[in-house]
Amino acid sequence: MGINEFLKRVFGVYSQKSSTSQNYEVIVESDSDADVYSDGWFMPQFRGRDICEWVGEISSLKRQGDLSRALELAQGCMQSMIEAAQTNSANVMEFYVSQVVIIQHKMKDYEGELQTLESWFSLGLPAARQDHRLDLEKRRAKALELVAKKNGEDHVAYTAEWKRLVELEKQSKSSCAGTASSTGRSRIESTLSHSTFSSKRRSSSLWAAPIEVLSSPRFVAVDFETANSSSGVSACQIALIKIDNGQIVDRFITLIKPPVGFDSFEFTYLHGISARHVRRAPSWNEIAGAVESFVEGLPVYAHNASFDSRVWGELDEFFGTFTRPEVFYCSYRTTKNLIPDMENYKLPTVTKALVPGFKLNHHEASSDAEACALIIAALQNAYC
Repeated sequence: MGINEFLKRVFGVYSQKSSTSQNYEVIVESDSDADVYSDGWFMPQFRGRDICEWVGEISSLKRQGDLSRALELAQGCMQSMIEAAQTNSANVMEFYVSQVVIIQHKMKDYEGELQTLESWFSLGLPAARQDHRLDLEKRRAKALELVAKKNGEDHVAYTAEWKRLVELEKQSKSSCAGTASSTGRSRIESTLSHSTFSSKRRSSSLWAAPIEVLSSPRFVAVDFETANSSSGVSACQIALIKIDNGQIVDRFITLIKPPVGFDSFEFTYLHGISARHVRRAPSWNEIAGAVESFVEGLPVYAHNASFDSRVWGELDEFFGTFTRPEVFYCSYRTTKNLIPDMENYKLPTVTKALVPGFKLNHHEASSDAEACALIIAALQNAYC
């Protein structure tokens, strides 16, 4: 599905594209009731709430040590997912199975953990993400080992299988590190491990784009604004700017409504966004498909990319999506690598030096993303 069709069907708006260098943008603000994708995917509900909205509460209960309550909610979310998946396999989201078995493992209920896993596998539903399926297979092998040990039975074969799957998982992560691919919507297509691009800090040199990446004529710049510092899940705005041969050719800009528990607005004084502004805005799971379609597998840049990459990854983890780009670089680090004698590399400073005349409205996502995009375009013009 193209970005125009997606936006029209889900939000009743069009993405504006042009072959000229004029500025144009997509602003998604509709609270349309359309919430079923063309492939039949939808976010299942449990007790009147989208199951993704329960993740924060379940995590909080785990931290508080209330594992029984956490398990009850996790099992309810998993069952809702299963019912949706049995109707349409596009709704397979094994993240919710893993949440149940993680709690059962913490409770040392290895028989219950094994029963959950065997019951899930017996459904014969296809894997939406290979990393989630591999993780569940690994957990099954470990549960079999622990149950065998508990019963005084031979566990050698189960231990060997667990070690084999652990090694396979490591190889999978290693093989896809640093590669670029267009995975398609994560809830439908199998993908490599999300943890390859986890929020673990990369070295400065890895955030700087090498010339072979920098020379790509088409790329996307991104900027997130967050409601507070608790988590990237509090993202309240995203702006994406697409460049082709030095010219802005497309924009995707929308406010985002953070889920309950992450919706305390502490940074309104910085970006001007408050709870009132996002009241009718879509949540991340409602726009994730449009975001991924917009990016198209292109290189993505952000100024101070470690922040934006973390926010993107935490949104994906919370909502069970897999949209964070695999080729992600930093305009701050790239500029510093190529121009080592600037006063500093803050966005206003770099913008003033490399894009003179651009009026930056700092901490407004569309302005920050556009500045980042134009900085990369200026570096391309000078060094590629």
